[in-house]
Amino acid sequence: MNINERLILLIATLLKHPGVGYQQYDDDNQNHHNALLELQQKMNQIGKALGKDINPSTATLRKDLTTLRQWGLLEDRMYRHGYYLGTAVMEKAELKILFDGLNSQANKQGDPRLRALYNKLEKRLRGFALENDEDFFYPVRQNLNRTINYTDPVDIKKHSGRSDTLFHHINTIEQAVVQGNALEIMLLSDPWNNWQQKIFKIYPLQLIFYEIGWYLAYEDCEDGHLVINRINRYANHCLVIKELQRDIKLQYQQLQQVEKLLNNGWGLNLGTLEQQQNELVAVAQLIQVKVRFYDFMISFIQEGDNRHPKQILKPGPKDPHSGKLKYIDYCLKLPERSLPEFAIWVQRYMEYAQILQPETLVTEALRKARNLVKRYEQ
Repeated sequence: MNINERLILLIATLLKHPGVGYQQYDDDNQNHHNALLELQQKMNQIGKALGKDINPSTATLRKDLTTLRQWGLLEDRMYRHGYYLGTAVMEKAELKILFDGLNSQANKQGDPRLRALYNKLEKRLRGFALENDEDFFYPVRQNLNRTINYTDPVDIKKHSGRSDTLFHHINTIEQAVVQGNALEIMLLSDPWNNWQQKIFKIYPLQLIFYEIGWYLAYEDCEDGHLVINRINRYANHCLVIKELQRDIKLQYQQLQQVEKLLNNGWGLNLGTLEQQQNELVAVAQLIQVKVRFYDFMISFIQEGDNRHPKQILKPGPKDPHSGKLKYIDYCLKLPERSLPEFAIWVQRYMEYAQILQPETLVTEALRKARNLVKRYEQ
């Protein structure tokens, strides 16, 4: 084999096995490890698969690696955590953005598989620097939204003494999503429906992280009802139903229906089956909602110019003395299913918000305010 073929085989090996040559040690095993031997073995395996008998010596590999450095395919540094070529499909700055996002999802959102992947990449990228030798590992971007419950089965058992949630089966769920497989799962608790336990069959559509936790979007196999619910509310029970499988195109189609309902509404409640069917065929009547915000909260509401795609902000008159707005009205139309979640959002602003429409929300807000006063007075 000539040098060109050998170099091509070396490049192919590094692309197919990024990080090849890295040996992870534990405290009891610090034996010497020759990274070139592993690289040599992988090259030999790929060569045989291609019908070529290739087994370059470690001395030859050193020379070839030097050649790749000279051509800029490898950086001029030590690869203590395995060999890999450049950043593959992206530039360093692009990789940095993805790496920060991976860090956030692995730790703040508590994804155990991504945490393992992040730790692996962190070790592999040690010594990696951005342009002008900026620190690659400094978390320039961070997402502080974090899950309020443990998601790693090991952490669940360690901190809460129970490991009976659906988080044990995340891999199975993800595979079922892309393969269109139905699953049998069991609901442990549901605060919105009086904590009713039940076993049912679903087509999982997507894993969603929303504000405080991981949710599962799915379609009920029995009636086609689309649902989004917290994963930790389901038991450690997940069976693949092989006889119920559908094309990925149908999975996409149903996921788009979920997205349409989310865009129309407020929050994650997708409503009853009848409400969904009417809404998706544009039969359901949307309800006009209007909330008036006062004082310093006006500025916060004005900042959110894309809080909802259909919102309208209507500034009130200005105070003749201060020149500031007396109030601002937040207006939009929502399906009836979304009114409870919208009301919860308004409640966080307490005395700085007043619901004006619809009358049902006005009455409910007044009832809650009176109950709150009673509780404080007691």
